[in-house]
Formats: sequence, C-alpha cells, structure tokens
Amino acid sequence: MIKKNKLANSTNANKYLYTKGGEFSLDGINYIGEYHLVGIKPQTGPVPDKQSKSLTKYYADLVVYNYDRIKQFKKLVTEFIEPKPIIIKPIDIDYDLGYINRFFVEKAINVEKYPTEIDDKQHQKYNTANNINGGLYLMVILNWKLTGSLRDRRDAKGNLIERGIYEHNALEVEKGSRQIPNLSYVIKNYIEFARPR
Repeated sequence: MIKKNKLANSTNANKYLYTKGGEFSLDGINYIGEYHLVGIKPQTGPVPDKQSKSLTKYYADLVVYNYDRIKQFKKLVTEFIEPKPIIIKPIDIDYDLGYINRFFVEKAINVEKYPTEIDDKQHQKYNTANNINGGLYLMVILNWKLTGSLRDRRDAKGNLIERGIYEHNALEVEKGSRQIPNLSYVIKNYIEFARPR
C-alpha cells in the first residue's frame, strides 16, 4: 500500500497538467493554463518555483470569492482573546533583583476602558493566535523598581547619587503614557510594592 502511494505521487509529479478553465481560480478569476500539484494542492506553472501561486476552487462569481475571503479573515480575527487582568505579587527573587517587569495593554481605540495589567505569560504570546490581538491592543512594559532609596539621593552639590523608587517608577509611567495615554489614571502609587533600604 505504501509503495503504491509513493508511485502515485511520483506519477503525478511527472505528469503534465493543463486546465482549459472551470476548474481553478487565481485570486477569484478563472484560471486557464499549466499547473502542478503540491500534495493535493494545485499551483500555477508546470513545475514548482518561486513564482508559483496557489490556486483555489473555481469561482464563477467574484462576489462569492470575496465573500469566502472575508469569512476566512473573520475566522482569523475570532482566534484572538481578551486580556485577562492580574494583580502582581513580587516574590523574593524580584526583590533580590530590585526590579520587576509590569505589562499593561489597552485597546488602541479606547474611549471607555482603562489599561489592563497582564502577566508575563500573556505578554510572551502577545499578538499570536489564541492570544491578545496586537492590532487591537497596545502594550507597554514598565521596569518597576522595588528596592533602594525611597526618594532620589543627592550629594552636597546636588548631583544624583541614586535614583529613588518613587522618581524611577514615576518616570516609567510617564514614558509608558506616551504609548498608552490612560496609564497614568491606573497607576497612582509609585512606591507600590517598594521595600526601601
């Protein structure tokens, strides 16, 4: 049985194929000409090459072809999901590092909702199928400071010695607000989760 299938495939590969029309469409238009098969899928040209294009079922009407394409597009769009909000809880490793990444998403055309904080797992899969749609949601990553001095530390001349937790996180929110304008309405406490030294 396996030998028979291999033989059938090699016979199709060597067989000259031509359609006079009424079998396939190329971009919704009746295709007339040479074609070859890649598995069971027809493509233009007598042999596979870089210029070969996929052929679809025959469409007598361009309106039906466009409708089918819209249906396929809608299937792709519905594969995305809404972000799942989380409440972060830094752990000891985060405090050892002194920082934690916080991820926020917001609908691109947003009139009613505020940004949503998501976890790293959702961030990693952002803009992939069955996850958050990157065309619909904007994302920003904040490098949130957890440890150090609570406020900026300066020497006698006023030079900055250490950026304080408050100032660092306020600056992160300000930068993030350039991408997600409503971010500043969600984050008001710049020393949230802080463990000052």
